[in-house]
Amino acid sequence: MDEIPYEIIETQSEKELKMLAYQKNSHHGLQLKNEEKEKYAQEMYGQMTNQALAELLSIDVRTIERWTKSQAEAAKKERDRKICELYLKAWNTQQSISEIFGLTQPEITSIINNIKKRQLSFFYNLNGDNDKPFKSLIYNIRIRSVSSG
Repeated sequence: MDEIPYEIIETQSEKELKMLAYQKNSHHGLQLKNEEKEKYAQEMYGQMTNQALAELLSIDVRTIERWTKSQAEAAKKERDRKICELYLKAWNTQQSISEIFGLTQPEITSIINNIKKRQLSFFYNLNGDNDKPFKSLIYNIRIRSVSSG
């Protein structure tokens, strides 16, 4: 054979090149091991949808969800923290926060209420009794003036 057919594919980054390689190998060629697919799914979490990752790696979406569960929980926790932070700033309404995060206003209300419940349960647990509200300790402090003389 005098000529070998080829295709030149230009990529913008190493990440794009890696994604292309994984995609091509998932359809033919040397398949990635499941451990490699799992690592890549965790790396790409939040940069692609679970559906797109599943298609790229030729696996089930539920597998992607299982592999990225800790990343999803961390992302949700961080999102909720940001929602609470915005809520505590008086100029933000729940509606404006819902528009920022692409959630409904009732979803924002639910997130805020859950955070409030967690905070209250923290104070209940400080008291050692989950049925009674936290009671702060009251101290009597007497200030005596000492005259120098």
